[in-house]
Amino acid sequence: MGDEWKLKTISPEQLEKLHREQSEQFDWTLSSERAFVENLFCQRFNFMLVLYTLFVAAAASANTQIKLNAILGVGALITTLTAFTIWRAYGKLIINLTMLYCLHQHPISVIGRENDVRPFQKRAFPVNSILGIWIPLICSISLIAGFFFAVFGCFHASP
Repeated sequence: MGDEWKLKTISPEQLEKLHREQSEQFDWTLSSERAFVENLFCQRFNFMLVLYTLFVAAAASANTQIKLNAILGVGALITTLTAFTIWRAYGKLIINLTMLYCLHQHPISVIGRENDVRPFQKRAFPVNSILGIWIPLICSISLIAGFFFAVFGCFHASP
């Protein structure tokens, strides 16, 4: 487990105690929170992909320069705002997963340790960062760039 999986404000002992107390007193645990946040993260990511696809398709079918500029401008704004919600959910998901990895008896931690000793299943890079940072960033930047290129006359609407 690398440094990225270390907690910064709570010790593993405090976390174990907190998890035990949650399990005894509440219906909501760190595992429930992970399931909720991961589902929210995936829903927001899928929603952003649908929005992005719609704006790209609309821009491709724009028949006037004004429509092209408007579609790309609104698309860049909405996609960027949606990307911010994804980044926020991504941050919460990573914190939650870090906490669960620190609970040595939790299934996520056990599976992670087992996965790390298998040579063909080692994680080369974290996929969550691709979904939570890079793809939203690329979608936002491409629409922003498209908007500026259209405004400055590099992209033209097809009549």
